[in-house]
Amino acid sequence: GFFDLQEECSDIIVTPARPNGWVDGGTYRSLHMHSWNSFQSQPGSLWNRAFGSINLLNTRIGQYQTKQGFEGTIAELRALRSLYYYLLLDNFGNVPIVTEADLIAKNTTPEQKTRAEVFAFVEDELNEVMPLLSEQKVYGKMNKWTAKMILAKIYLNAQVYIDEAKWAEAVAQVDDIINSGQYSLESSYSGNFAVENENSNEQIFSIVFDATRSGWLHYPWKTLHPSSAATYDLAEQPWGGSCAIPQF
Repeated sequence: GFFDLQEECSDIIVTPARPNGWVDGGTYRSLHMHSWNSFQSQPGSLWNRAFGSINLLNTRIGQYQTKQGFEGTIAELRALRSLYYYLLLDNFGNVPIVTEADLIAKNTTPEQKTRAEVFAFVEDELNEVMPLLSEQKVYGKMNKWTAKMILAKIYLNAQVYIDEAKWAEAVAQVDDIINSGQYSLESSYSGNFAVENENSNEQIFSIVFDATRSGWLHYPWKTLHPSSAATYDLAEQPWGGSCAIPQF
């Protein structure tokens, strides 16, 4: 849902009608033409995944708060929760802010907040946990620099979110990351997408995909032509849907 909402609407990819399908009720065409609606699967998919993850994080935070010596772990979980609220802030705007688990058992209905309130929540959470986050680079793990990058992202679009420009604040966060000396651009763009990229100097926060944690990735199947099964000796045929826009 997130990939489609971000990229099908942009100037990077498109999913046209194919001989093997992909019309799907016009859902991809409407995204590309900026005429989507709430009945399409993508907004609901992103909403459910984001709030499902937030609920899991709220449960874990509540469990760790009952123990001693887990302040750093709680800070990581709160920063990760802020990442999901950034996605909701960016894609929906005014959403409920839920910071405790099992509201159904408590017979409590979440209250919808304004986009400005969600912005303030993300900003305050990240600034509060920042001193407790590690400055060390660990592949796939939340750290101080990831938190600063999320802050940079909300500041970059603050004029849209809260009608107040925060360009200098965005630059300050990114400068801190650059000046840490821990990150630099890869010499090759494709280096970021190598199978073994855990030693990349460019990636700040990665989703860990491997045979143990998650052996299946959506994008190759969505983009590769069905005949690529023979090219790459795949067990199944790819779906052959999305492609890059020629100008990109």
